[in-house]
Amino acid sequence: MSEIYNIIDKKKLDVVNNSIEKAHGLPNECYTSKDYTLIERKKLFEDKWIVVGVASSIPEIGDVKPIDILGMPILILRNKQNEIKVFHNVCSHRGVKLVSKSGKINSLIRCPYHSWSYSLDGELKATPHIGGMNKHSADGFDKSKNNLKEIRSYIWLDLIMININQNEMSFEEYIKPLSDRWEKFWPIKDRELIHHSNDFGYLQLKTIAKVIIFHGFIQD
Repeated sequence: MSEIYNIIDKKKLDVVNNSIEKAHGLPNECYTSKDYTLIERKKLFEDKWIVVGVASSIPEIGDVKPIDILGMPILILRNKQNEIKVFHNVCSHRGVKLVSKSGKINSLIRCPYHSWSYSLDGELKATPHIGGMNKHSADGFDKSKNNLKEIRSYIWLDLIMININQNEMSFEEYIKPLSDRWEKFWPIKDRELIHHSNDFGYLQLKTIAKVIIFHGFIQD
């Protein structure tokens, strides 16, 4: 906490823990300070398990979805084994962002810069001209050491959970206190009965017909 106190007066933060009639929200610096944002990113978004999406919104093999978490480019995809994988959305060669928009990739993730190519499991498959013109390999270069950097992930109740710094306890252990508390009124076996909407909660507005369609409900 000492690094935070170098940015925000400790007294301002202590007030948050007062009784409800005396407490108030976080001080302005928590929303305006770049230094505080960097600390928050490290302590909450990098070191802890966080949710970054829902697995059912990436339903088919080859579906890819790039996201940005406080300046960190992340790539979510469904591989050929029908598993959700999460990687840093950065080429191992020159650090270029690999995927810029959601879509489908049939075989290889290709870097737009030098065409280094990766499988949907993050394995480096092609390194064009790395050894010179028309020489696609080089002495001493090990492709297996230059795969995409995978981010630890876990699917829970269709939520895609990730631990960017890979330093937290297992997700099963992390979520156990909450899961045990829920067990009293929502047993684990019942959680398998969750039904996922095919529209993923999006709202479709048809202005000409003046019809709003939302989760199958139609209103003129």
